Amino acid sequence: MNIPEITKDHIFEEVNRGRYRAKNRLFRSAAVTLNTDPSGRINDEVIGIYEKMAAGGVGTICYEAVPVLRYERLTQDFFNLPKDQMLGSYVNYFDSDDMIEEHKRLVSAVKKYDTQIVMQLVLSTYKRKNEDGSFNPVDLDNLTGEEFKEIENAFVDCAIRASKAGYDGIQLHLAHGFFLCRLISRFCNHRTDEYGTDRLKLIRNIYKRIRDNVSEDFQIGVKINEYEFMTDEQEKEEGSRNISAVPICKELFDMGFDLVEFSGKPAMRCGIKPYENEAYFQDSAYELKKLVSLNKDKTVAVTGGNRSPQYINSLYLRTGIDVYGICRPLIREANLPNRWKSGDLRASKCLSCNRCGSAVDCPFEE
Repeated sequence: MNIPEITKDHIFEEVNRGRYRAKNRLFRSAAVTLNTDPSGRINDEVIGIYEKMAAGGVGTICYEAVPVLRYERLTQDFFNLPKDQMLGSYVNYFDSDDMIEEHKRLVSAVKKYDTQIVMQLVLSTYKRKNEDGSFNPVDLDNLTGEEFKEIENAFVDCAIRASKAGYDGIQLHLAHGFFLCRLISRFCNHRTDEYGTDRLKLIRNIYKRIRDNVSEDFQIGVKINEYEFMTDEQEKEEGSRNISAVPICKELFDMGFDLVEFSGKPAMRCGIKPYENEAYFQDSAYELKKLVSLNKDKTVAVTGGNRSPQYINSLYLRTGIDVYGICRPLIREANLPNRWKSGDLRASKCLSCNRCGSAVDCPFEE
């Protein structure tokens, strides 16, 4: 195998692009740890997981995938799993001010390693409450204006809490088929009102209200699919129609967003071989980077298959992409950034097998 030589390291350069400031270019992409308690609150175990990750040298941590509405407390609800696929675990939520103090503890544990931390906010599917207290999922085409306002308020309120807890910013989850991902896709949003004719209206409202209620240096970013989302059923019926999301990303940057992290479908791919097929969303990230290359306040990130310092450095030199997301490699080896920085430039030990039991459990972890 021909392993490229690193003539100058760029991974561990400081990144200073507008509100995004990090000690290096490595970004821990969000993943649920599934270790919160039954009430959905964080505990010492969760804090320990993220402190270990920060101690490993990563520049930025994107915390969890925090549902903004309480009925998504169970992992089963969050992932819309059938009853017979219950995972028996809980996701973290942040829908009350009395949770701010515990998040301050988490933020403090991470920041003592000079690692910045942002919170990812997500809604998987809106669910309407029935008279008996149960919830039923509602397709976005059938939501009322009042329900859109409820969603908007939930995202804004959670972001303000994150700011009060000391997070450096938030990331809106616009990828992986979740609610906001479907909302901005022409294949899923068939509304004829203002939320259909302007598919970014809700995103714009959320952004503006967050920006008006947080400090000037608070980051607001997004994670987004590289192509407009289609459901599996739509792909079977219509065939894959890949429409680039780069123009949407440019609109988001023009709106004021600080960072765009590219992902896609599927997000976690098997068979990744260092130096050969890394960074599988790089083409879209590069296209966006070219559009905003002169704007020093915007940050483009690419996640998915980043495995070796040699490839990341060569990709940076070729494209100028600012930040490189790693998730599964840190599940396998939390100290990976420190290992690379020390001069041990072997690729990540992650096998890309997708056997992670959660965002903290690797069957091969030493």
